[in-house]
Amino acid sequence: MNFVKDLKVILMDFEYENPVEVLVNCIIDRVVDPKLQEKLLDRGGDLSLSKAIEVGQQFHESKAQMKVLHEEAHVNRVDAIRKKPQAQPRRKTEQHAKKYRPSQKLCTRCGKLDAHKYCPAKTTVCENCKKRGH
Repeated sequence: MNFVKDLKVILMDFEYENPVEVLVNCIIDRVVDPKLQEKLLDRGGDLSLSKAIEVGQQFHESKAQMKVLHEEAHVNRVDAIRKKPQAQPRRKTEQHAKKYRPSQKLCTRCGKLDAHKYCPAKTTVCENCKKRGH
């Protein structure tokens, strides 16, 4: 609005046949936004000063509303959450399964699991006492 008032003051210093038409042409020429300038030019020769001001105000109001809508859309946007891949259950190896069975016992001769039947110390002769199997 200050822009229009400043133009009116400047135009009072000059004697134009149709100062309102010159004022409207100055407004169209000095508009910064190309979309608004295009809207004003589309109105053609029947564009009055009040209509030019109204179109400019509507344009800026709609631009401000669009900015608010885009900001709200950005705030309300939900980012996708990636699901973490499930950890694969560990497969028990044969040795692992044998090692932790509660029914198995350590051999008292060699210290191995379930080796009392096949223990190499079972048939060996002790060098200290000369007895077999301990």
